[in-house]
This record gives sequence, structure tokens and C-alpha cells, in this order.
Amino acid sequence: MKKLNKKENEVKDIIQTLKDFIELVDRRFTLLENKVGAVRIGVERAKEELRQQIEGLGMRIDDLSLHRAKYSDIEILQKQISDIRKRLETTGHLKK
Repeated sequence: MKKLNKKENEVKDIIQTLKDFIELVDRRFTLLENKVGAVRIGVERAKEELRQQIEGLGMRIDDLSLHRAKYSDIEILQKQISDIRKRLETTGHLKK
């Protein structure tokens, strides 16, 4: 009888140890899932910020190219005005 009780106690101890181990593993997985979730959120935020920066850069490039076209148009107009001024000066219609 004593041997049976001793065996039962050993089995109960083993079962309790296994339960404790399973709970510990479960807690570790929960912590790991939380960390992975936090990393995922951080990555998503970084991706969103990078996307916004790229969009902003694209808009800035568009803005610069638009202004550059305007500056080139101004240069053309300045050349045309200069040519007209030279003609008017040579014909005497415009005094220097």
C-alpha cells in the first residue's frame, strides 16, 4: 500500500511538474506573441512614415519640375523681350 501511495505521489508530482512547465511555456509564447505584435506595429508605423516621406518627396519633385518649367518659360520670354528691345533700339523707336 505504501508503495502504491508513493507511486501515486510521484505520478502526481510529475503531472504537476508537467503542468507547471506547460504553463511556463504558454506564458513564454504569450510574451513572444506580444513582442512580435509590438514589432509588427513598429514595422507598420515605419512603413507608413516611409510611404508618407516618399509621397512628400514625389510631390516636391513635381513642384520643382513645375517651377522649373515656369523658369524656362521666363527665360524664353526674356530672350524674346531682349530681341524685341534690340530691334526697337536699332530702328530708333526705343532710346537707350
